Amino acid sequence: MDILWRVAIFLLIMAFVWILIIVIDRFYDLEAHGISLGPGTLTWRTQQGLSLLDKISEASESGWKIFGIFAAVGGIILMILMFVFFALGTILGFFAMWISGGSHAIPAGAETKVVAIPGVTIPLLVGIIGLATVLLVHEPAHGIILRHLNLKTKSTGLLLFLIIPGAFVEEDEKEFKKASVWERIQVASAGPMANVLFGVLCLGLVLVLVNPLQGVFISGIVENKAAEEAGVRPGVYITGIGNDQVVNYGDLEEFMNESHPGDSVTLTVTGERRMEENQYLITLDNHPSENEGYLGVFLIPSLPKSSFLQPQILFFTALEEILGYPTIDQHAYSTPVPWFLIKVLKWMFALNLLIALFNLLPLKPLDGGHIIEGIAERTTSKSRAEEIANTVGFMTLSLIMLSIALIFMG
Repeated sequence: MDILWRVAIFLLIMAFVWILIIVIDRFYDLEAHGISLGPGTLTWRTQQGLSLLDKISEASESGWKIFGIFAAVGGIILMILMFVFFALGTILGFFAMWISGGSHAIPAGAETKVVAIPGVTIPLLVGIIGLATVLLVHEPAHGIILRHLNLKTKSTGLLLFLIIPGAFVEEDEKEFKKASVWERIQVASAGPMANVLFGVLCLGLVLVLVNPLQGVFISGIVENKAAEEAGVRPGVYITGIGNDQVVNYGDLEEFMNESHPGDSVTLTVTGERRMEENQYLITLDNHPSENEGYLGVFLIPSLPKSSFLQPQILFFTALEEILGYPTIDQHAYSTPVPWFLIKVLKWMFALNLLIALFNLLPLKPLDGGHIIEGIAERTTSKSRAEEIANTVGFMTLSLIMLSIALIFMG
């Protein structure tokens, strides 16, 4: 379906939903039932959710105590790592651009999505589902820890932003400010750390439901290089090279690391349906950056499931998903369930993890801003702690603005 039709359908659905809400409000006075309307938002405040939060927080007091400590410690560590990552990433990004002498081309033929911000594209329906889970996990986690610590909560409720559902918890600000620093850090960290755990759970479900395909998928061919000159076309799987069988990318990488420019090798490939096998005699080219042979192909490899236990793989899997270069691709993995379900779970993982990490940046009103202020307050006065938090927040905001500028420039 053409992208303009998708946008039109989305706008029509959103318009229908809000016309229906406005009509209902005219006849039933939603305000009288605790439901308020604002520009593009519907908010339902209620005290009923507090009893549910109490039941959940009382169900396992020791469990929530452990989670609160885990969230606070994890939140502090991730906040520091995210600030360092942002700083180093921005500095190295500008350095790389200076070395290259200009901007980098965006690959042609990339799939167009509906919702876009600089450097990030989000499929419409999958994005709505993913963002809804972020809100529905984040806010209740704040509320549960608030109730577990016996801190007063004004109300809970549900909200609708455009057509994205969510939830919220309102604490009593005066009483919250009187809470200990450690308690405030626990509350601030609970939301993003719950998102991290939920995101990892979603990825775990994906890994249970998928299995790596045998071979390495060729997604594209480099012009005027070895593979193209031999007649290889994209859309096939490399299942053998030379006398070696290629089960996964590691097998191919091991062979290529020991190859040399000018070597003649036999490349065995099969189609996506694995119905027929073809062989090509290829004379390897010079690798652009390594002292080894070069096929001249773009690949979509599958990673062993155990590799996702590494934190850096988790982060880059989420990042590559929203950048449009998914690590878990349907050309590299098989599944007995519809691929749409895998895609939804992947985006739930990516959005929960990345939004949580962004939310941990030391910048108010993000949760990380409250964490850094709490840390500073442990060693100095409240007024001085607020100054420190504002200074660090200004530095963080500057890094964000520089990163956005880097995206537009590169």
